Amino acid sequence: MMKKLIAFFCSYFILSAVLVYAQKASFENWQRINDKAQQAYKLGDYITAIELFEKSRVEAKKEFGIRHPNYAASLHNLALSYQWVDAYQKAEPLYLEALKIRREVLGENHLDYATTLSELATLYADMGDFEKCPACKTWVIP
Repeated sequence: MMKKLIAFFCSYFILSAVLVYAQKASFENWQRINDKAQQAYKLGDYITAIELFEKSRVEAKKEFGIRHPNYAASLHNLALSYQWVDAYQKAEPLYLEALKIRREVLGENHLDYATTLSELATLYADMGDFEKCPACKTWVIP
């Protein structure tokens, strides 16, 4: 009986270590893709940034799920890249989804929520659609 109990605990600790390592590897893979996308964005290579942020979004969805800050960050960054190439119709739903996730997961007082709200307001301003998001205008512009 004691040998079985020891074997169980050893198996449990080994499995726990493997799971922690797998989670770390998943995060590092997402982070690597995201870092490359950020670099392309900073260099003004928005087409490459869009491609990489799309990969980042897919990776985040697969590894973290759709209610995770990393998934929301991928959506936000992809939307921002689309905004820079004037693909407003592609950017808007991404911002809205990122905003919803950040509100639910992080709360309305979190900086990431405020950042996405601000970018959404900027998107509507770029589109010339000031009536579409009155809450954004009043929240971002005093």
